[in-house]
Amino acid sequence: MGSEGLLDWLFERQRVGMRPGLARVRALLDHLGNPERSFDAILVAGTNGKGSTAAALASCLTAAGRRTGRFTSPHLERVTERFVVDGEELPFDRLASTLLGLQAEADRLEASFFEITAAVAMKLFADAGVECAVVEVGLGGRLDATNVLDPILSLITEISLDHTRTLGSTVAAIAREKAGILRGGVQAVTSARAEALTTIREVAATLGTPLSDLEGVRSAVRDLGWEGLELELEGWGRQIVVRTPAVGLHQVRNQALAVASAWALDLPDRAIVAGLRLSRWPGRLERFCYRGRQVILDGAHNPAAACTVARVLARLLPSGFTLVLGLTAGKDAGGVIGPLAGAARKVVFTRATSGSRGVEPETLAELWPAAEVVADPVRALAAATELTPSGGSVVVAGSLYLVGALRSVLVPGGALSAG
Repeated sequence: MGSEGLLDWLFERQRVGMRPGLARVRALLDHLGNPERSFDAILVAGTNGKGSTAAALASCLTAAGRRTGRFTSPHLERVTERFVVDGEELPFDRLASTLLGLQAEADRLEASFFEITAAVAMKLFADAGVECAVVEVGLGGRLDATNVLDPILSLITEISLDHTRTLGSTVAAIAREKAGILRGGVQAVTSARAEALTTIREVAATLGTPLSDLEGVRSAVRDLGWEGLELELEGWGRQIVVRTPAVGLHQVRNQALAVASAWALDLPDRAIVAGLRLSRWPGRLERFCYRGRQVILDGAHNPAAACTVARVLARLLPSGFTLVLGLTAGKDAGGVIGPLAGAARKVVFTRATSGSRGVEPETLAELWPAAEVVADPVRALAAATELTPSGGSVVVAGSLYLVGALRSVLVPGGALSAG
């Protein structure tokens, strides 16, 4: 099978959907010779901020001289973005070779896209001689495919309502699912607050998990606008000053969690400083120049993220912006549209992705009738550009699938900054 056919097969596995449970991924890993046993693993769960936290911590580990893998999802433009070693995507031929060796077993098990990519990541990391892998949990924690790993450290970012049909309808219920990555006797660190933190503390106490949180960490922040943040952090007998290209005050706790986790791993401060300075996480308040306008990409796709990004944009774009928004099925459309569209001067709804996963833009327009509807994302971006004066701003948000589709259009123009 050629590479195109192999990718078609892999993406066809998305039709399986989300099926919580560990049996299938365990069988896939057994078939591959249990590669996950050859390196240390760090699990990163939470609602928002998982990717940026994972990227920052992985960068710190690499700066400390440890050969480091990073598995994240979803990807923006290329599936190989999910499989990174020391900051570099692994080549597609390695992915293809591993997929070919797993295809028949995956078909037999009726494994999902995420189960396959998670198992493949473990094999790729083992083959690459990775010493430590930072692994982003896909959905929830307790029954997520990544929870087959035995972590040396568990991270839980901030928690809010998302995937409520699967994880539960309250923050406490969702926090309990996320806390499924905790292990007795294994250090954990969290940036969760309020009810979520209370629940995670309860689970940790029951399991005998040593848990640290950010409540006792003192922070001083200098907001550098589009250049990122400067943080002074003090806690647990350590103090550090770091700079990060991550944009927006909502990133403070993500970056602080990465620092706290690096401290838990006893990484030297010089590696933490270098790691945060060099970390990148595309598609999150990332700026491009396009047709005489600046275009900002952000994958805000749930109400909490939408509210946060809207607040940041109000400060960074005081002259206003035109919004291009698309959503995938199952999201709280009203909760996402309200904050972002309410902050925009003009709105264009589009389709985030093809097929049944993308919400029709006409459906979104029922919630915000003043918006224009342009189904094709590239044409929607062009329409938004025409609605925006020269030198003005366009914001693309609502789905990482939409961000990925348009990022490939914007890259030739050149990025202005990346968080």
